[in-house]
Amino acid sequence: MDRPEPGWQVAECLLPGLTQTAAQALGQRIEDELAGLPRPGVSFLGLLVMPGDEVVLCVFRGPHDEVRAVSERADLPFERIVACVGLGWQEHHQRREQQ
Repeated sequence: MDRPEPGWQVAECLLPGLTQTAAQALGQRIEDELAGLPRPGVSFLGLLVMPGDEVVLCVFRGPHDEVRAVSERADLPFERIVACVGLGWQEHHQRREQQ
């Protein structure tokens, strides 16, 4: 596993006072932004919430530049966007798409 899977990105957001409601609102902002695009080149795969660290990781599939643009338009308070490897997520995501 030398290189990240192409097209998977994580936007790392630091949110002081993080609550589950705030994390859900963040996810909804992403969904709303993507719903407004005619043919989005980005898929939102979900959130990983670490309330003890006040961190939310927003997981996307798509090119880095497009993920950054969506994140900026959704007003995500991200510190960085980094490529990642989704182990086990792909199979779960494919099953959801087939349903």
